[in-house]
Amino acid sequence: MFRIRELGFPSGPAGGILELDMTETSHEQEGAAGDPRRFMTGEAWGAIENEFQASGEAAGAQRRLTAAIEELLGAAYTEVVEPALPHAGALVALGEFGRGETFPFSAVEVAIVTETEVSSPAFTEAVADFARLMWDSGLRLSCPVRSVGECVAYEDAGADFTFGLLDLRYLAGDRAVCERLASLLRGLMARRREALLQRLIETTNERHARYRNTVRHGEPDVKEGPGGLR
Repeated sequence: MFRIRELGFPSGPAGGILELDMTETSHEQEGAAGDPRRFMTGEAWGAIENEFQASGEAAGAQRRLTAAIEELLGAAYTEVVEPALPHAGALVALGEFGRGETFPFSAVEVAIVTETEVSSPAFTEAVADFARLMWDSGLRLSCPVRSVGECVAYEDAGADFTFGLLDLRYLAGDRAVCERLASLLRGLMARRREALLQRLIETTNERHARYRNTVRHGEPDVKEGPGGLR
């Protein structure tokens, strides 16, 4: 296991708020060090919350929160995943996180994109360590691993992942891999535009049907329900 150590606030491009302590530690040692969900309960989180309460500016809080999570993800990817990659790869943001629309306790959608498929046990273990570290920090991380070819091989069953790629944004690793994927995605969107639009309509209708196609709920789902954020 690895730890996240809190630094001072603010300094650096995203507040300089976090750094990784890559010393492996037992569960007993980790427990003695305090709450492992440090990002969600620490000084950085509190500073963003206090700033929002003082100013009432949601956009600024979103930007600071997104930047803080990006810094954490980038440092972890560079230290844990990148050394285990046998060839080029990149960490990219998807969906609402790709758009920078991060809310407190939002799911964080990212993907590790590799130049070609990777079957290395060391890489698989590194990805598992990366995901575990982020979950222990309090992030609700979704992190599939895909090759560039897999990303642009569209199938209806994987439509949600393709929709997430519409908001692709580079985070860490080899930027050329992200740029190549972005270029290929533009071709995919041009070729499969009608199929993608049809599938998007179908998934939206299916999601709304789960809420009986009405906004009149005592406790509406503000993300998934009709009229929601999604």
